[in-house]
Amino acid sequence: MAFQDTQKELNTSRNERSTLEQELLAAKERLGKLGRRKSEAQRSSPQAVDALEAQESEVREQIKQLGKNLEKVRKKEVGNFGAFLSFTDPRENLSQLSDQTPILLFPMRMETRFKKVDLGERVQDQLWVRIYPDDIAVDSFEPLISESEARNAGAYYAALWAAFGDEAKERAAWRALVTSHGSGRAWWITQNFTPINPDDKPEKPD
Repeated sequence: MAFQDTQKELNTSRNERSTLEQELLAAKERLGKLGRRKSEAQRSSPQAVDALEAQESEVREQIKQLGKNLEKVRKKEVGNFGAFLSFTDPRENLSQLSDQTPILLFPMRMETRFKKVDLGERVQDQLWVRIYPDDIAVDSFEPLISESEARNAGAYYAALWAAFGDEAKERAAWRALVTSHGSGRAWWITQNFTPINPDDKPEKPD
């Protein structure tokens, strides 16, 4: 199979895995919400428990099916990656990459240590390597807003509107959100959590 075809197959399987992982995460989030609603209903509205349990059962089936689909896609991705390995020697295949996409190598810290490992019948000398990627290479982004993030975003907008243009209070509201989630995530939350009136979405504080 040609380089471009193999690369396309690998990218497709990776995108499928990413989509299924997001769907599975969303389904688990729904199941958690249903569980909390059921606990509240058991105390205040027992007649609603049966309906919530039916919804829970449906979501559990969705989670089960998504898990199966995800396992299949992961195996497919591993197979596609294995097929792509023959193209990973840059000495032979670098010219096949598009010059429209720049290549950037990020720094990393590497530690090495020689160890004597007891294998039972003999002791073997081994070289152990530990690699620490640079912070910019670590991707922990979650595409779904959690309940705590939504709750804090609501508190942020409430404080922002209550400030009535008072810059000190507006900055205090922003600092409270940043303290909980970091500046980057806080800004992303304000752009993806829609307030009551979307036209009132504020500018990012300096």
